[in-house]
Amino acid sequence: MPANLAVAGLTADQASWKDGGNHSVGQLVHHLVFWNERTLKNLKGEKQEKFEGSNDETFDKFDKKTWDDLVTRLDAVMVGFESFVAEAPEDVLIKIAPLIGNISSHNAYHPGQIISVRKSQKSWNPKK
Repeated sequence: MPANLAVAGLTADQASWKDGGNHSVGQLVHHLVFWNERTLKNLKGEKQEKFEGSNDETFDKFDKKTWDDLVTRLDAVMVGFESFVAEAPEDVLIKIAPLIGNISSHNAYHPGQIISVRKSQKSWNPKK
């Protein structure tokens, strides 16, 4: 399931909801945006901010006030990856194939978590 569909129609309050043991949707989205933006910038050779924190910190920066922007950034970075892969020369794709495979797994795993959280929250439309 594409990440943008997994979060479609979710409000900031719903994105903040936690069941007690799992990350909120907002935390999962922040984590996805954080790592995908960094990875895409790295692939493009763009400069980025230094990060010396832990992976756990990438979940903890979610703020309800930035939910709409975060959803927009999630969609933009996913489209950015699609474009990068579609336009990359074959020799580059061969070189980065393991990284693209890892990112693709990551980008499939967390939307699955998002849907699971939404099902627990009863904010998921099963017709999707």
